[in-house]
Amino acid sequence: MPASLTRSSAPYATKTLAHAAAAALVTLMSLAASTSPASTQGFKILHTFCEEQGCPDGFTASALRSDGAGNFYGTTRGGGPHGGGTIFELKRRADGSYKFETLYGFCAQENCFDGQLILGPPVIDTAGNLYGTALAGGETGYNGDVWKFNRRRGTVSVLHSFCVDDCSDGAEPMASLTYAAAAAGALYDGKSPLYGVAPFGGAGFQGTVFQLTPGKHGWNFQVLYSFCPSHDCAGGAVPNGPLLPDAAGNLYGLTYGGGSNNRGAVFALSPSGGSWTETALYSFCQQADCADGQQPSGSLVLDGGGKLFGPAAGGGNSCSKSNIGCGVAFKLAPDGKQTVLHSFCSRTSCADGATTMDAPFIAASGDLFGTAQFGGHASSNGVVWRLSGSDFRTLHKFCKEGGDCAEGASPAAALVSDASGHLIGTTQYGGMNFAGVIYEITP
Repeated sequence: MPASLTRSSAPYATKTLAHAAAAALVTLMSLAASTSPASTQGFKILHTFCEEQGCPDGFTASALRSDGAGNFYGTTRGGGPHGGGTIFELKRRADGSYKFETLYGFCAQENCFDGQLILGPPVIDTAGNLYGTALAGGETGYNGDVWKFNRRRGTVSVLHSFCVDDCSDGAEPMASLTYAAAAAGALYDGKSPLYGVAPFGGAGFQGTVFQLTPGKHGWNFQVLYSFCPSHDCAGGAVPNGPLLPDAAGNLYGLTYGGGSNNRGAVFALSPSGGSWTETALYSFCQQADCADGQQPSGSLVLDGGGKLFGPAAGGGNSCSKSNIGCGVAFKLAPDGKQTVLHSFCSRTSCADGATTMDAPFIAASGDLFGTAQFGGHASSNGVVWRLSGSDFRTLHKFCKEGGDCAEGASPAAALVSDASGHLIGTTQYGGMNFAGVIYEITP
């Protein structure tokens, strides 16, 4: 994709402001709890978190990843046997039901060296081992790390701790990892590089893109790009979602800030002669009142025609939940043309949802399926939506007024599909002790 931005020399916000902006994405939000059980046909709960005292299974789950054999893996932000979050498996039984198992509890090592506050789903390798990032913990105790879970041993090893010296490597990673073969849907081979982002640190202290490669004497860490070089943030700042690889080896991502309007950007990182080149593909808030979106969060998805699809948490229509707009779902063509597919809160009382936080799932039909964190019923606890061409429909509205929100609330993570075409997702809240659920919905 060609660049569609004119670079600006205006510096982005200070680290303090950038940190506050990105931290808002992971702050536990206070939601209304006056709700009722689910009524959508084809909707069911697969697991409710924190049903036991102490939340040994964790709370506030990430999106899920599939191992291709019908099993799903995820992480939780907190809880677990040591309070630092967990890794879990949703194992498919022969009868089609699922068994939930906690595989590991973080903060098991002194000073949470193994990590804590796990926000993204893990990478799965061909041997069943899992890889991910922690927002906090690591060698410093608070700047985060990259970890590997050895499935056979049941242990976590730290592959890299951030910001041990001068933070030029980045700090506080909050997104999952990726790898080249992920573009083809293959499991990680355990040998090729893993790619990730850190929203802070780097040369401009506005984040980094990094690479980890296994070697004979451990894992080799390399910064591929530091955002805001020479205080120029037109290429984006504060990357906050996982990278998306394509078949040619390029990496795509979103930044919460930066861009020519300081409202976020879509970027590409391309390998060339042993180095990497960053290109800003689109800068948000080009339209009046940021109708094209602003402050994008989460991940991107790529279709067979080279078009990128993603979320912007702000911009679009105004709503009561935010003074920056209720967010949009967008498409970015290879020529750099951006199209708003849906502007949330377009319907009375935000019945269509508000604030979409992660990439849509693209079905074989070409339909898009996604979630919005708020909106829906008057209780405003989120929706699952479907977009077929220009036809937008809500498939499920969480927490109708009058009950206990047993079905979950605030779905912020991307959906995944099982072999039967059922969509599986997680909610941040609701369920027992308002700790979230894993749910399944039949489109």
